[in-house]
Amino acid sequence: MVLNLVAPIFSSSPALAITCTSTVVNTNDSGAGSLRTAMQSGGTICFNISGSGAHTITPASALPTITAASTTIDGTTQPGYTGAPLIEINGANAGSTPGIIVSASGVTIKGLVVNRFNSDGIYLAAGGNTTVQANYVGTDPTGTIARGNTHSGIGMQTAGNHIGGTTAAERNLVSGNLQSGIAVNGSSSTGNVISGNYVGTDVTGTFAITNGGDGVLVTAAPNTTVGGTTGVTPGGACTGACNLLSGNAANGAGISGSTATGNVVAGNYIGTDVNGLYPIGNYDIGVEAQDAPSNTIGGTTPAARNVIGGNVGAGVSLTGSAAANNSVTGNYIGTDRSGNGSMPNHKMGINIGSPSGGSNNAHNNTIGGTTGVTPGGACTGACNVIVSNFWSGIYISGASGGSNAIAGNFIGVTANGFNAGGNVQDGIGIVDSPGNIIGGSSAAQRNLISGNGGSGVALVGASTGGNHIEGNYIGQRTDQGDMPNAGSGVAIANGVTTAVVGNNISGNGILGIDIFPGWVSQNDPGDGDGGPNGTQNFPVLSSAIPLGGNESIAGSLNSLPNTTFRIEFFKSPACSGQGYGQGHDYLGSYTVVTDGAGNTGFTATMPLVIGGMAITATATRVIGSTPAETSEFSKCINTPRTHPDGTLIRPVGSSNVFLTEAGTVRPIGSGEVLASYHMTSAEFKTATNADTSLPGGANLYFREGTLIKGSGPNVYVIDQTSPSTWTKRLITDIGFFTGLGYTAADIIIVPDSALGAADGPVIGSTVQHPDGTLVKSSAGTIYLIENGQKRLVGSMPMFTTQRYSLSSTKNATSTDLGLPNGSNLNFREGAVIKGSGPNVYVVDDNGTNIVKRQLGSVSAMIELGYGSADVVTVPDQELPSIDGPGI
Repeated sequence: MVLNLVAPIFSSSPALAITCTSTVVNTNDSGAGSLRTAMQSGGTICFNISGSGAHTITPASALPTITAASTTIDGTTQPGYTGAPLIEINGANAGSTPGIIVSASGVTIKGLVVNRFNSDGIYLAAGGNTTVQANYVGTDPTGTIARGNTHSGIGMQTAGNHIGGTTAAERNLVSGNLQSGIAVNGSSSTGNVISGNYVGTDVTGTFAITNGGDGVLVTAAPNTTVGGTTGVTPGGACTGACNLLSGNAANGAGISGSTATGNVVAGNYIGTDVNGLYPIGNYDIGVEAQDAPSNTIGGTTPAARNVIGGNVGAGVSLTGSAAANNSVTGNYIGTDRSGNGSMPNHKMGINIGSPSGGSNNAHNNTIGGTTGVTPGGACTGACNVIVSNFWSGIYISGASGGSNAIAGNFIGVTANGFNAGGNVQDGIGIVDSPGNIIGGSSAAQRNLISGNGGSGVALVGASTGGNHIEGNYIGQRTDQGDMPNAGSGVAIANGVTTAVVGNNISGNGILGIDIFPGWVSQNDPGDGDGGPNGTQNFPVLSSAIPLGGNESIAGSLNSLPNTTFRIEFFKSPACSGQGYGQGHDYLGSYTVVTDGAGNTGFTATMPLVIGGMAITATATRVIGSTPAETSEFSKCINTPRTHPDGTLIRPVGSSNVFLTEAGTVRPIGSGEVLASYHMTSAEFKTATNADTSLPGGANLYFREGTLIKGSGPNVYVIDQTSPSTWTKRLITDIGFFTGLGYTAADIIIVPDSALGAADGPVIGSTVQHPDGTLVKSSAGTIYLIENGQKRLVGSMPMFTTQRYSLSSTKNATSTDLGLPNGSNLNFREGAVIKGSGPNVYVVDDNGTNIVKRQLGSVSAMIELGYGSADVVTVPDQELPSIDGPGI
């Protein structure tokens, strides 16, 4: 008879007491103290078999079905239990029924090794709300050798069951079974939770013990949770609710059937080892949803992220016409747990199509999203990282499918947004699939599609119509630095009505947008040539010049008559090698309508562009209000450069001279003003179109410290009292004049009309030189007197760039030399300097710092009129340390 105990039997945890209804004390198939007899009575079944190590029970026939509610079979009560099961149930002789069959509610099965049954190891047939924890199902007691059950390890067709848990003590090891590891079947099997298990590996999570089917297979069952977020350690090992689903002969996790809705696969490692660093690939797909709608793979928090890598098939596959409204968000696909390493799936990262390449195609699914996405930063929130996969990052196929939304993902770019992790083929491949939306109008919808071995986006097939590619970075990192795709940015080989609008497309290996891939598709009169996207004609740009703080871009388009087009404009640091642009920065769009002959001109106002940038454009036919067919990029033109601050410019055909300063041009009204700054005509540069569009600034006045006189006898020194205010200070006596070292050669004779500055304090002393005077000590040190201080002129190059001459210096007085030291004099704004290296810079005072702006190309130097005579060589240590924007 069964031994009934009044006293409690304790598990391995002394703090946890269990009241046992019966206790198994031997390994007999039947009789007193046997497992069979205990199962016939129900209640809480404990174990106390004598002897150390594992004990094997070998039923000679099917074990009794559990029909009593709240029955517990607790192998953790066996003395010596420390986490690995010590009670093995070997079903090799038990017939063809499952090992442990549950047909009651609230049952608990824990701490057992269940193996070698000629069916499922554990089968939840009726009742529901069963808990299965801390078992090894399909292995030996060491968890390292396969001892598979011939069907699934754990099968169920009931609701509300919990398989595993969120701690290591609750983990099941379900491996080595001939079919799936864990199988959930039927529409009544709802609300099951499968968490914290190792399925398809050994007990260490580092070697495969293959299940012959999927790791977890959900067939027609709704609202199953595979994984979870409790206790998960993003960026660390697989812990807490994380299931390790690796090494299985089919998929890591499979979901199938039209009633398999509302299932969630989150927080798991699928195809990796337990640490998420090395592959233990499933032999087919990481996660598959076949003809299953409205399921979620991943989530928008780091804990919900699945790491899916190393699988022999795709990372994620959505197939079948019922596979709609599924969401794949926040996962790392083709990478390790860091999101920055490489662990490729051997086919595509994500597949959306049919299960067999036929017409049964998935549609209306979402890959990524906008929740928690951080544009310009790392991949967060709904953003999937899809990198390193052997085929395309995302592959979408099938004319009966389509209308999928791909937004907010890093495709070929690792999680930090800065490292290339290119998929071997295209970033996104679309084959005979209509109506897909890649990106969107908001920054959060932006995909980074960069660094891939093929094109960024490739569209192939006659049914590839109505696709919309908007707002993405294609060939760029998260900070817009170039990360080229080896092919084109967007390649359109077949199909019609593909709109490519509002994207940044740059740096790609062939063309930015490529119709009939391989070379520029030239315009034809009236655009009657047809072909992919109608081989839409591109605009012809004629000019791009600054105007009123904006960029005015003019050009024309010849295409279909009486048709509305969206002209988009882009800027890039340089044009592509073919002379037809890519668009590093999207500037904006302008709408035009062609006339009856198919012609239209345009002058569009866009944001101001730095001089020397390449401007290009596309034309997109608009149907109704919807952008439809986009052209390749137009031939580039360059916007003219403005001269940097501090440059003397003279417009073509004019005798007027201006000084560029702070985005304005300041008129220089007379030769006397020029002379006061020691400026000469040799410094004049020819004004560019960009210069002449700049607004006028205040007239330049005499340099501080200049001596002037009109027709009368009075001699004055100019004193600048604020950035735009000057006074003239009368020298009251010839003795003061000569005492300060002045001679007639220092005086500039000016028209009386130039003496309009207000009178300042007179100079009636030879004790101190006025502001603006260069003074020299007896040791030969030169200073500039300014604002009650003496400023050291530290080197001859600085002296030279300020247009000073030694003859203009005066002997310093003791008062001059007693003035406090001001900041050392720097190079003049607008001076052209170089150190020992080849780079040439223009000095710029940006109001906060003195910076150096590199003249980045020979074309820039030629356009702005600089030559070797303009360049002053300076010691490297005197080069301004701060770099300003290039020219």
